Amino acid sequence: MLLMAQPTDFEHRYCRREKLSNAVEVVDRPHEQIRLAGAQTLICPGLRWNQERYGDVLRKHLYTGRNTRWLETGCGHRVLPNGLESMEKSVVRQAAFVVGIDMDWRSLLGHRSIGVRVKT
Repeated sequence: MLLMAQPTDFEHRYCRREKLSNAVEVVDRPHEQIRLAGAQTLICPGLRWNQERYGDVLRKHLYTGRNTRWLETGCGHRVLPNGLESMEKSVVRQAAFVVGIDMDWRSLLGHRSIGVRVKT
């Protein structure tokens, strides 16, 4: 599927203006996403994943004091998605005490960074 797109205001301000086509190929195949991720850094190098930004917000709020207690409701099996494991572990380590709560026991059992977990 080929999608023709006009540059947005964001792209005009923050993305490189090089001889790049304004045709964008929409790809649903995971093995193609790796190739497209490399193209993203060429087209718009300052663009960050929203989950990275969320991790930064968590880090900022948890950095305010080592006595922070964190209740992660609906924690599932991770705080941040795959690819951000190291960020997740460092954010969880910043809090003095972390409790994860979820209704799905299987997700809780497999949580990769929160040690104290409660099933609701």
